[in-house]
Amino acid sequence: STKRVITINVELDATIKRHRKLRTVTWAEDEHGRWKGPPPIFELTYDDTNGFLLEVVMQLHASRSELSQEDLINLFQDDLISNRIMDKSNRLLLPEFQIDEDADEE
Repeated sequence: STKRVITINVELDATIKRHRKLRTVTWAEDEHGRWKGPPPIFELTYDDTNGFLLEVVMQLHASRSELSQEDLINLFQDDLISNRIMDKSNRLLLPEFQIDEDADEE
């Protein structure tokens, strides 16, 4: 199967203070009808010192899922909003994104 990678360009300040703690967590979601196929795997990188979400990597078996990339991002944002991590006024309006057609094949 082919891996599809979505790239959304976000500019970040590259200055990182020494006392800042970056953490990365990875988990596989439980089986649930909302995924419309096999559940995704998430990897989050966040700044534990300042409480900023820095990076989210979502892996979804595209050929076995009925979800589009936009659907997956919207479900993730819905979870952030329902768990009071993000306010719905901050919902990401998806810019044009690129799909990496040259991604490695498994």
